[in-house]
Amino acid sequence: PAFQAFVAWLARTAFVVGLVVVIVLSLMPASGLPSTDISDKIEHFAAYFALAVAGASGFHGRRARLIIIFSLIAFGILMEFGQMVSPGRDPSIGDAIANALGVLCGATLGSLGVLVMDALRPLVKAQ
Repeated sequence: PAFQAFVAWLARTAFVVGLVVVIVLSLMPASGLPSTDISDKIEHFAAYFALAVAGASGFHGRRARLIIIFSLIAFGILMEFGQMVSPGRDPSIGDAIANALGVLCGATLGSLGVLVMDALRPLVKAQ
């Protein structure tokens, strides 16, 4: 239980730090954004995937995971609307869709990870 509690704490910490990073990058003026050679849709997917993995891994229980999923999708939409007031930025339905797909895939992976850890718990206790 101590290891699982540590992993959950680490995931929750990563979730909160990730939220701050996404807020800053989402609302930063276009001129201040770091430049990458990948599609912005992949960047959106990856950011929200990581948030959802951390959230699903850090907050256990079906209800908590559903709250994480719906909250992150709403958060992604809110961040897109927030770009209307950020210089050089425009909201995009495509970005919101990439965010939502990242959330759904990340929450699935995070939930599977928790299930695997729960399944392995009796094996670890037996040793």
